[in-house]
Amino acid sequence: MTDSPTSTYDDPQISVVIPAFNVADWIGMTLESILTQTENRIEVVIVDDGSTDGTLEVATKFSDTDSRVHVYSNPTKGGAAARNFGISQARGEFLAFADGDDTVPERAYELLLQQANRTGNDMVVGSHVTVWPHYLLDRRRNLPIFDEVREGLTLADEPLFLRDRVCWNRIIRRSTWNRLGIAFSEAKRSNDIQAMVWAYALIAFDVIPEPVYIYRRRVGSSSMTSQSTQAKSLSDYLEQELACAEIVRALQNRWITDRYFRGILEFDVWTHVGTAIGHEGSEFSVFRERLQTLLSFAARDAIRALPVHQQVVYDSVARGDWEAARIALLEQGRPMAAALDAVDAEWIVQSLRLTNSRSASQSAWFIRAGYLKAIIDECGQLSDSNLIHLHRRAVSLVQTGVPKHAFTWRQQQIVLAEVGSASAIRAAMARPEPAGIVRAASAAKERAREIARRELGDRFVGFKYLRARDIVALARRARPRHAKRILAMARRRGKRG
Repeated sequence: MTDSPTSTYDDPQISVVIPAFNVADWIGMTLESILTQTENRIEVVIVDDGSTDGTLEVATKFSDTDSRVHVYSNPTKGGAAARNFGISQARGEFLAFADGDDTVPERAYELLLQQANRTGNDMVVGSHVTVWPHYLLDRRRNLPIFDEVREGLTLADEPLFLRDRVCWNRIIRRSTWNRLGIAFSEAKRSNDIQAMVWAYALIAFDVIPEPVYIYRRRVGSSSMTSQSTQAKSLSDYLEQELACAEIVRALQNRWITDRYFRGILEFDVWTHVGTAIGHEGSEFSVFRERLQTLLSFAARDAIRALPVHQQVVYDSVARGDWEAARIALLEQGRPMAAALDAVDAEWIVQSLRLTNSRSASQSAWFIRAGYLKAIIDECGQLSDSNLIHLHRRAVSLVQTGVPKHAFTWRQQQIVLAEVGSASAIRAAMARPEPAGIVRAASAAKERAREIARRELGDRFVGFKYLRARDIVALARRARPRHAKRILAMARRRGKRG
């Protein structure tokens, strides 16, 4: 054990802080990847958090043979406390963080440090790779913010960095960290997101495109992955998310705030919604209460920017209609239709229509995803009586005041078919789509592919946040006026660029 830090290097450039708990099988690989970096002016600060599997012994062996490694026992308990204690022992110009079961590419710290020295900025962030049991994912594929070197950024320049709140893909100047009073929060899960949001809010930062960290998605009793469905763990996560929301709202920048809520509600929060809403027991009550509080902070525009099924779930949660939220999370088609049969579906649809008077998409969604999807997907297998029942229910819900333009051309034909006539419904299903709609859908899909491949170049700089899947969703069975509108908008933006 190390009582006071000593090192061959009197002035380490980077201190790598590693909280370690029961990672004996992996920490050796982690340390090898760090100690063989091309930038060797580093020190490694390992804080053992009460391991019982030999982690401390493995770490101590490394400290016995390499004076850059210092091993401590956490004076308190928890991963956040371990990181904060490690920071207090660090001596490097910059702080870096790693977990005891991940690895660091060999040039990572060299590239991060070169960029920091070039610009003098206090934080440099890089991409990372996530390794799952059967595949790996480069963060650059699903978050388009690591395409090139970028310097001196703030959240006003790129709010999407609020979707990248991990601590281990960056270096941060230690003096700046201490001066700003940033610290990791005590929480069972996501104890780094609040600290990273503070860092983004207070520090101008650089970005490099190279992956600088390899994150292992490990499933095991001590891994955070395995704890992601536990009620207390999820409640702790939302507590941290609420703290992040307060930081972002304090910036008083609507652009940043809306982008923050769009990102977390579509991805981070959504990952856990099914688990918490699907359980009716009291163990998830704290999570549900905190989710309602979080939604109360989000502007309507941020909610409306989400995919429609997420809008339906979140608006149902905000109203306290947990039954509607659970139905919305079911498999679409027959399972959802059966669940709607068992409740007052008319009231659910009317509530959505009244809550979102400016948009018909939500009130139409249960009809489309439940009854109409069942008809379209299973028309050939349904008996006449089942087909008539599904159609009758769809029509009755449309008659509550849902406008027909909220449906695709095919769905409109089904709704307009004679009620009680299976042959009329089947005929509506067999009717060919007008050639104009097919052409518009094809053109929109091609435009989406071009955007996804980034073949449109600078002509679409003003269109950078258009998501290809939004166009595909419209084009898949295009509503005529929507297909024309999206293509016209794309052409206008292209000319403007």
